[in-house]
Order: sequence, then C-alpha cells, then structure tokens
Amino acid sequence: GWHFYQYVPVKPGTKYVISATSRKGSAVSQARIAYFFLDAEGELLASDDILHNHRGAGWEQMPARTVTAPAGTARMLVKLLVNGGSGAHDFDNVSIKALQETPAPPESPPVQEEPPSGSLGELFKNGDFQGSGGWQGPDAVIKTEAGGNKYGSAKYGWHFYQYVPVKPGTKYVIDAASRKGSAVSQARIAYFFLDAGGELLASGDILHNHRGAGWEQIPARTVTAPAGTARVLVKLLVNGGSGAHDFDNVSMRQL
Repeated sequence: GWHFYQYVPVKPGTKYVISATSRKGSAVSQARIAYFFLDAEGELLASDDILHNHRGAGWEQMPARTVTAPAGTARMLVKLLVNGGSGAHDFDNVSIKALQETPAPPESPPVQEEPPSGSLGELFKNGDFQGSGGWQGPDAVIKTEAGGNKYGSAKYGWHFYQYVPVKPGTKYVIDAASRKGSAVSQARIAYFFLDAGGELLASGDILHNHRGAGWEQIPARTVTAPAGTARVLVKLLVNGGSGAHDFDNVSMRQL
C-alpha cells in the first residue's frame, strides 16, 4: 500500500544515503522503499525504488542507495511497502543521511496548463503533438517526420510531462503509440495520482518492448483514480540509460 510514509526536508543538489534493514515476513514479493522528490508546491520531480530479495528469515541489511535531490526539491516522500501482492515484510533502522551540501540553483515551479474540459472525450491536450501546449518540461522534444507528422521524442528523465484533472473513483484508459529510437531500454509512461495539495496517492508505469522499427501500439492500461485524487501527472520517458524513443497519439479517456 501507499500509506506508510514520512516526509523529509532535503536540499536541492545534495546527495543522501538511504538505508534500512528488513526481515522476511509473509509476503512473496520483495521489500520495497519508494522515494519521491517533491518541490515546495508538492509537484513530483523524480522518483525511484529500492528493492530487496530476502536471503533468509532474519534481519538483513538492504543495500544502501545514494541519491541526489534534483534542482527545485524541497522535501522527499519515503514509503515502506512490499512490491505487490498480499502479506507484509518488516523494516527497521530506516535512515537518510546527507553526504554533502552543494545546492543547485533554484527552479521556479512550471506553469501548469489544464487540458480542455470534456467528460468522455480526450483528456490530454495535444496528445498527437500536432498543435501546441499541453506538454511541459525541458525534456519535451517535438519532432516532425518527412510526411509532416509531429511526434514526441523522450529520453530518460522526468521533465516531459502533462497534468490532467481526474475524478476520484473513476476509471481511465491510457494508451499511446511508440517507435523504437536509440535507447536500449523500454518505452515508459509513468503516471502519478495527486490530491489537491499535490500529495502523491498512487503511481504506476506502462512499459513497452519494441518488436520492430516502426510505430507500435503500446497496450492500453485501465487505471482507477484513488479516493481524494484531483489530477494525474503523466510523464513520457525511456526506462533508464541513454538514448530516446518516440511517442505519438498519447491518449487518456474516461471509461
């Protein structure tokens, strides 16, 4: 679940070491520490996970993770959970320690653009990249094919995104087309459900392994906005490493 957490104030550009011990419980999946870097307005800047496969039945040290707070970070949200399924694992001695303090220049929060209203229609603004607006962030790269079609080109990063207002308890379908680029990793659509104050309620990923060199449909994902959700933050990227993949016809519709 997502409701065992703590907020920790951090400084942008500073390195921190996250560590903990864990003991195997009744869960089959891994022990998981999820962390999210947020700016002063509660907007998500970056996130990741620390996963641990237990070797025995006793307390084990989870591998320490060194992380750097992105520019604009004000605090970190850290959640303890198991990596899916039923059951639980135990945690102890959870620690975050600063390694150094080298603040990066502050960033102003991005100007948020709301997609056009519509109950059952398309919720993304400029999901086909043929117009303007909608997509935000310094990683948002729009290219044009020889035939005139425009598309997005996304690398590994967290700054190619769009906010979409949604209703709690409502189901939505997210899908897109993707074309293999220079990246070795998968194409990735990351989504984050946020409440009105910008607090993270739930998140997930849609990953796609390309089969060829042309445009391919990413399998549609049906998601349900948790209770208290005000909007969803959707980011286009590759699943780690260098290079980029192409995206087009990014869509989100209410069911």
